[in-house]
Amino acid sequence: MLKSVNTGNSWTSVGGGRIGTADIYAIEALDANTALVTTTPSTTSYLFRTTNGGTTWDTVYVQVGGFLDAINMFDANNGIALGDPLGGKWTIVKTSNGGATWIRDTVNAPVQVGTEAGANNGLFSRNSSTIWFTSNSTPPKVYRTTNGGTTWASSTLPYSDTFVAGIAFNTAGYGVVSGNSGNVARSTDGGVTWASVTVGTTGAAYAASASGVDFFVTKGANVYRSTDRGATWTTSWTGTISTLEHCSFASVGTTTRGWVIGSAGGIGAFYGALTGVEEEAVGIP
Repeated sequence: MLKSVNTGNSWTSVGGGRIGTADIYAIEALDANTALVTTTPSTTSYLFRTTNGGTTWDTVYVQVGGFLDAINMFDANNGIALGDPLGGKWTIVKTSNGGATWIRDTVNAPVQVGTEAGANNGLFSRNSSTIWFTSNSTPPKVYRTTNGGTTWASSTLPYSDTFVAGIAFNTAGYGVVSGNSGNVARSTDGGVTWASVTVGTTGAAYAASASGVDFFVTKGANVYRSTDRGATWTTSWTGTISTLEHCSFASVGTTTRGWVIGSAGGIGAFYGALTGVEEEAVGIP
């Protein structure tokens, strides 16, 4: 685990301890002190939580068999984590106390179809009601709920990537997904239907992020940006830090900040202006 307290100018390790040397697959930070990570050494997955900026970590959830793929916190108390299917159902675990404890939803979680499984960071939520996650299957799918997970529906993607991790929405209607073969798809109706879009040239498209009305996806070592909700794309950065595997962008006021990380450990930072702001009518994508 790496931590920066000076806007990314320098980074220090806050890993180890209870986490040990396990692979870390996803992270979700709530504030300067509180963060959660998922790890999978061997066949057991763990959720770890720190409340002191990474000085110490506590085990807050253990799953035997299957990966825990992603974490999304809706607010300081409530959140969801996604894991591979176990016992014929997807692993959906929820917290209502800031990640201190987690409970698996074995009643409403979607039923596994065939051998489908999850993907690292393949989970996105706009709030506690509207949630999407990707399924690595043939063909790949995106699951969605608009009632906090009481019911789920799925849609098939228009390509055959075997690993679909990148997923982001910037309204309840507009979203993008990306996969390991470099394919990117766009939805304008909340994930009910998807259509392929052209982004860059060759390379794996492992990550997607939304900021304001913009979308970003990584493809190979490059970052691509859409300012029209995923319809068209231009090169935002020709990268120099190997294949990019994750990205995160956020807007504060009229400023957008972003981070990308490469497979060889390189970190890239983005600082720029927000393209524009649109008011979204409630209930209308």
